[in-house]
Formats: sequence, structure tokens, C-alpha cells
Amino acid sequence: MLRSLCALRLRSGWGPALALLVLMTACGSNPTPSPMAHGGDTDIKERSFAQMPEFTFSDLAGNRVSSGRFQGKVLLLDVWATWCQPCKEEMPWFQELHEKYQDRGLAVVGVSIDPSASDAAEFTKKLGVTYLILHHPAIMQEWGLLGLPTTFIVGRDGKIRKKIIGFEYQPTFEKAVREALEN
Repeated sequence: MLRSLCALRLRSGWGPALALLVLMTACGSNPTPSPMAHGGDTDIKERSFAQMPEFTFSDLAGNRVSSGRFQGKVLLLDVWATWCQPCKEEMPWFQELHEKYQDRGLAVVGVSIDPSASDAAEFTKKLGVTYLILHHPAIMQEWGLLGLPTTFIVGRDGKIRKKIIGFEYQPTFEKAVREALEN
């Protein structure tokens, strides 16, 4: 399909709108809402202060980690991939936040959607990331996420305080983390 769209664009001279569609398709966006995206307390796309969904994902060594581990903490949960340039730019900032605020109750967790956990491990090692990295390639579809990176700031009460889709600058993340730590 991607080749067909690219060929159609070349023949018809379609502009930036098609290029954006091709980019979204190539980057694995999922325009079809998942069952989780509609209804109840797990509607994380449209309701502010929704409860963070419970989850159990594997870390990069294959150990299971559940969301209950972060109960009573402020959670910065970042969904990312090794091929995502904005993800690569944000991760060092998350490392800084991890180092600066972990003693105040911040847990920084990355969730890689890469097919291979070993690729994610090699990538994070090169970046010097020491916060917890989980691996769950299906999170985009399961949670109805539309883009990378997607970052959640979750309060101690388990409610989503801020959801950021796409690249954002470090001060925005730090402000959201500080506010969540103070409440």
C-alpha cells in the first residue's frame, strides 16, 4: 500500500497532505480506534484525568513488570521506538528528570514498540538511559495511540495529568512532573 501511495503521489503531484498520510502510515500510526479507546475509565484519548490503564509488560531482560509497581509514585511513561528521531531527542531529558526527581517519587518508564527487545536495549545503552525500559510492541494498538512519541504524566493517584503526542521540549515535561509531584 505504501508503494501505491508513493507512486500515486508521483503521478498526480499531490502535495503535503498525501506526504503526511504516507509518513503516518510508514510510522505505524493506527487510525482505527481500539476497544480501549472508547469507554469506561480507560478512555485515555479523550478524557483528561482518566485513570491510567493497568498493565503488565516485559522489561528488556524478559521480566514481567506491572503497573502496580508504580502505585503512589508520579509516573512519566514514554512510548517510543528506536527509529523515532523525536523519541531519541527526548530520552536524554527523561534521563535528567529521572536523576533529578526520583528521590521525590518520580518513576520514569519507557515502553519500546520495537519488534526486538535487544535492539531497544542496545539503543538505550548507547544513549546512557538508566531508567526502566519495558518492551511491548502492541501498546499502540492496544491503547489506541496515534503517534510517537506519546508521553503520559500520571499522578500519585493513578490519574493521567498530561498526555503529549509527538515531540515536546524539556521544560514542558519538567513543569508537568513538578506539578504532579506537588499534588
